[in-house]
Amino acid sequence: MRRLGVLGFIVLLWASSALAQATVYPSQQNPSNTRTVSTSNAAAVKTLTGVAGSAWRLYGMSAYCSAGTSTLTIAEAGTTTWSTNAGFVDTTIAGIAFTPSPYTAVAGATVVITLSTCGSGNIGTLNVQADRH
Repeated sequence: MRRLGVLGFIVLLWASSALAQATVYPSQQNPSNTRTVSTSNAAAVKTLTGVAGSAWRLYGMSAYCSAGTSTLTIAEAGTTTWSTNAGFVDTTIAGIAFTPSPYTAVAGATVVITLSTCGSGNIGTLNVQADRH
């Protein structure tokens, strides 16, 4: 009986450690995990400069305004490739997660993520999780 108790404990210990594991994401290469805060009545802009032979991957972003509302956009080589609806961002944190696959830019392209102005006298905060591979 004691042998069964020890064996059962080992099985439970193994099972609990397997269940407690955090979600595993691909390792980031050349990470660019940043926070950009705008000045009053200005856009918050994060520029990920393109490098020949590699591409930016965006895993997620979040943003909020001190007051007012705003829009998030992603542009590659000067062309808008993704955007939210007008007013998507407000005073609560609005998060975007690109899952199960990250948003992947064209190799060599410079990517510009913009949180448009939150309105007169307001400040915007933009958080971006990205890497270059």
